[in-house]
Amino acid sequence: MAALLTDQGRQRLLVQASQATCGSGPTYSAARQWGQTLAVDDNATGFAAGHTNLLSAGSITNEFDVVLDFTPTRGAGVAVNTYTATVPAGSGNFTHKRASWHDDTPTNVTTSSTTLNGGVDGLSLAKTVDFSMQYVATLTVT
Repeated sequence: MAALLTDQGRQRLLVQASQATCGSGPTYSAARQWGQTLAVDDNATGFAAGHTNLLSAGSITNEFDVVLDFTPTRGAGVAVNTYTATVPAGSGNFTHKRASWHDDTPTNVTTSSTTLNGGVDGLSLAKTVDFSMQYVATLTVT
């Protein structure tokens, strides 16, 4: 299993931390948070640093989006955001091969939207209507 923060995701994280725009790069809306939506899909191809959307790595048959909730915690010399997303029992019922973070609302995240900031690939999590599935991730800055 591999996790990757894309070039766009790294830039977005640093730009948003300063609530600024990039001199020669893209301009971002302050209303769009770095980790706003979790998407799961059934594409087995890994993420690459230059990817900006889910289709950058090939075709997708199934994809589902859900809001990411986060809880920030801070301590001596460290800040941590814990992101949580729950795929309900009646949704996202396919084998999840990738989970990804997007900087827009679930309504606006699609397989072709340029909202991808990073993700984890190499998964094989069979989701059925019989249960919900929760994803938890942490982003730590030291």
